[in-house]
Amino acid sequence: MNNAWGGAPNARTEIHTAQSGGHTWFPGATNRVMRFFLG
Repeated sequence: MNNAWGGAPNARTEIHTAQSGGHTWFPGATNRVMRFFLG
């Protein structure tokens, strides 16, 4: 999923989501990304 965030490292993404209480910091984009990866 790191590619979806501009190639950011997984660890960095996890920290970002954790600090913001999950994926709520990007609800719309996360939904779209999940759909993209899940097909």
